[in-house]
Amino acid sequence: MAIITETKKFVPVGYDSGRSVYYQDILNPSGFLDDADSTDKTTVYLVRGVNAETFFYLTFDFSSIPANANITSVVARTKGRCSGTPNRLSFRQVRGYVGDTAKGYSINLTASDQTITLDLGAGGFTRESLQDFMIRWYARRSSNSSQADYSLYFYVYGADVTVTYEYDDGETESKVYKKVNGSWVPYTKAYKKVNNIWVEQTDLNNLIQTEKPYVWG
Repeated sequence: MAIITETKKFVPVGYDSGRSVYYQDILNPSGFLDDADSTDKTTVYLVRGVNAETFFYLTFDFSSIPANANITSVVARTKGRCSGTPNRLSFRQVRGYVGDTAKGYSINLTASDQTITLDLGAGGFTRESLQDFMIRWYARRSSNSSQADYSLYFYVYGADVTVTYEYDDGETESKVYKKVNGSWVPYTKAYKKVNNIWVEQTDLNNLIQTEKPYVWG
């Protein structure tokens, strides 16, 4: 068994249209499909009305992570802003979600561009739960009716999720060793002469048959 450790960065592949609620059409809808260092952006207009809520959920595709992986670290970032002033908005926040379950706590947005590293609490991600991970952008208008119809928006530049994981690659570690500079190291390749042709052997652990004598050639 060989345990492999890898780290990969994932960017959004889209947004969850079933959970997202916004006003009118999204401008430049592919602008946020990049990492949190992007300079391109998507504009999402906020729903109008007293106490009106806007949701925008960024989705990711983690299918390239092996199914048997053990997730050891998840770091999520997003970049953007939310226009408006406190008298027009009660909340403007970003937060990580797994399906309908919030992770960690919300982080406030401002009216200036900012790159935010999300708080994901104690983590506890599994390979299965990670597939449902999303970054939620959220805003709620104030109860001030005189401010309810102002045109407000999210600028969403992008996001990224960096995942470190371990998995068993399914290969059996070699039990055939050689001494190199005083240390025993496993063989990675071995060849056997068959009909005067050297043929690479794939089963190194059964290469040597103990009932037969061997000499160095």
